[in-house]
Amino acid sequence: MGNEESGQKTNFWRGRSVFVLVFLFGFLLVTFASWQLLSGWWEDKAARSEYAALREDVVISQLHAHQRMDMRHFIERNPDFVGWILIDGTPINYPVVQGTDNVKYLHTTFLGQSNPAGSIFMDYRAVQGFDTPLAIIYGHNMRDGSMFAPLHQFIDPEFSGDYPEITIINTNGEVLTYQVFEVRGVGARDALYGLDPTDELVVAGFFANAPAEASRFLALSTCAPPPNHLSRRLLVFAAYVSE
Repeated sequence: MGNEESGQKTNFWRGRSVFVLVFLFGFLLVTFASWQLLSGWWEDKAARSEYAALREDVVISQLHAHQRMDMRHFIERNPDFVGWILIDGTPINYPVVQGTDNVKYLHTTFLGQSNPAGSIFMDYRAVQGFDTPLAIIYGHNMRDGSMFAPLHQFIDPEFSGDYPEITIINTNGEVLTYQVFEVRGVGARDALYGLDPTDELVVAGFFANAPAEASRFLALSTCAPPPNHLSRRLLVFAAYVSE
């Protein structure tokens, strides 16, 4: 009897130990997941707050009147500033930066903070900024709908017809207008990313279906939604129209 009772007690405590371990593991898992969600929410909020504050310095009334705007404030805050991008019908309204590579601003905000939202940034090879034959501009497809996530609206032809223009304000404060002419889903190694953006003939050949009078182009690039975000990209092509 003694051995049987001892065995029963051992099994009881062993069972309790397993239960406690499973409970603790589950608790830690839930805690970690909650921390990740909270951390992601906080990072998203921090990025939104930073860019909202920067927008206060862009006078929209001047923009619609096509008045030259003073961009010195942004250049002083970040010498990598190359312009501002706005798209009607979307919340896209951000400063554009350009680093010495295409890595720096993937997870660095305009004011230099480490954040998954990163920045809207121009390909470093566009050495003449928006005067380069092709300016590729990158932005994350953020889960909260910020940065370049709204570009996916251009897949709908009705939306593209209602909001066909992309507005750029360059560092001289000039308002540049680009007309969207194509939206394309591509792979991460699409030929566009290998083009020499400074070669006018190569760029013109790539955009053979663009408006005949076009000589400068924008390509806005963002990721596809999960689970294809690592291998797929969305490209919105636009041609320079006028200042």
